[in-house]
Amino acid sequence: MTDLPVILDTPDGKLEVSVVRSARSRRMSIVVKDAAASVRMPLRGSYASAESYVRRMSGWIAGHVAKQREDLVKKQRGFWLWGECYRVVFARSGGRGHRIDGDELIVFCKEGDEAAACERLLRREVRAFLDRRFAYWERLTGRDGVKTMVTGAESYYGKCFTDRNEIRFSSRVARLPLRCAEYVIVHELCHFYVPDHSAAFYAKVARFMPDYAQRRKEMKEYYKK
Repeated sequence: MTDLPVILDTPDGKLEVSVVRSARSRRMSIVVKDAAASVRMPLRGSYASAESYVRRMSGWIAGHVAKQREDLVKKQRGFWLWGECYRVVFARSGGRGHRIDGDELIVFCKEGDEAAACERLLRREVRAFLDRRFAYWERLTGRDGVKTMVTGAESYYGKCFTDRNEIRFSSRVARLPLRCAEYVIVHELCHFYVPDHSAAFYAKVARFMPDYAQRRKEMKEYYKK
């Protein structure tokens, strides 16, 4: 069984740290790559020990993730939001949050807070999207009371935890076209019925979203954006 990620509360929101067991790991170590954090541990290591280690290192982890996010923002030529690419303009005054003006995405933030402001923008957008659409698909798929969480995970768009009746969505969902984001919701809800990605699973997805294959194909075009 896959270990649950450790969730840290940071000034920029919830930060998910994956727990990875490895036969080659002789001791616990923290890895931060592409703004995603993980703790590597021996196969027979204790999850409680790994969680304690991550929380002791929380300041270091949050700092390195924030720095890498900042570097990614500086490198990217455009900012993808709901399938559209914008040129990012950072404004120090004149508003709060963000606004769109033609092909420009104007983000209001303090100097040095650009990366964190972009991440907050994505999380707000995903949360607002879930507030609008999740209940509809939840009813359609026959689920009830599923908890949702928005994280900064870089390794997935959505992840279903059936034992907790919870789905975690990455802030990266806000980079997708809306029709692809809805596919992510249906995909994860169907994991409550079929845990793997077998033919039976996709048959279940097709029952609720007949054009899922086209949406899935479109989604792959936006991977890593």
